[in-house]
Amino acid sequence: ADPGLAATEIFEKQDMEGVIGSTYKIFAHRIIPLQSPADGAVPLITASFGSDVKSGDFLAPSKLGITGEPKVVVREGERVDKRFINSYWEKYVVDDSQQNLMWLKSEEVLDVKFFQELESK
Repeated sequence: ADPGLAATEIFEKQDMEGVIGSTYKIFAHRIIPLQSPADGAVPLITASFGSDVKSGDFLAPSKLGITGEPKVVVREGERVDKRFINSYWEKYVVDDSQQNLMWLKSEEVLDVKFFQELESK
């Protein structure tokens, strides 16, 4: 799930280099109203407990991928709206190599083995 832009410590402390990054951070609050931390958590909570959410679904905020109610942008592993503003990032959600990398890195960080077959890929 994608939280969109939420007014959290992660956003405030994000290292954004260069003129574009600095300008974006300075004006983000004025141009794009950030969601509250609670609203930013809604896509994750919905993805975890929503009654109509299926395995392989990916949710993001409905308003330009930044704010709003959660919207399914990947349904059962397939992108459903390629016009969606965050579709650039959602393509990685359905990429097998990216999925395997995520699992392997999660196992590494947590020192847990989830799936034995990932080692060979």
